[in-house]
Amino acid sequence: MRGNEVEETDERWAARTLDVGTTVLAVAEDGEYLVEVAVQAAHNMIAAHEDLGDLAAAQAVVDRVLARLSDEHEGPANSLTGHLANVKERFEEEDGEAGEE
Repeated sequence: MRGNEVEETDERWAARTLDVGTTVLAVAEDGEYLVEVAVQAAHNMIAAHEDLGDLAAAQAVVDRVLARLSDEHEGPANSLTGHLANVKERFEEEDGEAGEE
């Protein structure tokens, strides 16, 4: 590492991703909704919340974006709900493994 560089931890990455994602969603919702930008930010935020172990926050991000999508955005909506379903499944698997121990 050089000078002022700080080691990137999973927590720091997740925190930065959530900060950027929140800003991107706010901009995307201001005026004309930018679907592609919002959906990509939401995917990144879902991953960050998964890394932090916060399923409820990941669900809140999906709900926020889905509330703004129209019927013509079925593909992006399915992408987000599929991503969240995969995250939920991983959480359930981890809970099941922890219960077996």
